[in-house]
Amino acid sequence: MSGADYAFIGTAKSEYYLRDENGWYDRTSWLEKRSGSVYWPWERWLMGRPRCRAVFPRDELTASVLRKLQISAVFLGNPMMDAVEAAQISALAPEPERPLIILLLPGSRLPEALDNWRLMLQAIPGIAAIFPQRPLVFLAAIAPALSLAGFQAGLQGWEPRSLGEIWLPVQDSQGLAFQRGQSALLLTQSTYGACLQVADVGIGMAGTAIEQFVGLGKPIVTLAGRGPQFTPAFAEAQTRLLGPSVTLVRRPAQVAAALKFLLSDPDCLQMILDNGQRRLGPPGAAARIADYLQEKLA
Repeated sequence: MSGADYAFIGTAKSEYYLRDENGWYDRTSWLEKRSGSVYWPWERWLMGRPRCRAVFPRDELTASVLRKLQISAVFLGNPMMDAVEAAQISALAPEPERPLIILLLPGSRLPEALDNWRLMLQAIPGIAAIFPQRPLVFLAAIAPALSLAGFQAGLQGWEPRSLGEIWLPVQDSQGLAFQRGQSALLLTQSTYGACLQVADVGIGMAGTAIEQFVGLGKPIVTLAGRGPQFTPAFAEAQTRLLGPSVTLVRRPAQVAAALKFLLSDPDCLQMILDNGQRRLGPPGAAARIADYLQEKLA
């Protein structure tokens, strides 16, 4: 309405909700198929106006579908990956003699995050039982706006430790450390990026954080909670968006077996590595988008 030129950065919609590179999902409705894209016709109309100088979808699959519909879309990466520097990741399972590092992502909104946290804690004894000879390190990345008191309250059986007493792969002078048997736990609010980089696998009940972890090429197991955000419907949609990188289980008791399966299959880990890079792209998207727009508008 202003008459000004504009560009569109689409981080919320993806063709992966409806299909993958092999075609439509069975659950995709006839209306969605008829529309031809996850973007509705009126959205594509706005993208196709002469004053729309650029369209940046969140993945190459969505960009290619839009191009087939005569929209000049280009994929330059997903800006959400800019907050997480890519780490050197091995496609092989971790060596048995070193600790298995497990990231915990309970979400960032109360009271939902605490409900999610309690579900995750129920999964830990099963994980310890299925890896009896393996030291385990759990890194709980807690949103800085949340109080740690509620997360501490559920730690029955965990003994507080000073940060120097146990080995931890990240350093946080404000973090809280705990130990139970061969397992160590760190509650941290200031080492989010480092936790994503050093973790081998994750257990998550979050949105963007899970996408960033998947974008680093790593596997994550998710549990559906009571919501209001991470509901069964949200979790199921996330598995479509992120593909084989995400394993959705129904109950905490199923998490351990899912982790063991993922870590025992190098081919699966390689596929997850490739999948994450394909669906989210490398870091630096914001700068590439800015450079593209500067060139276009100049």
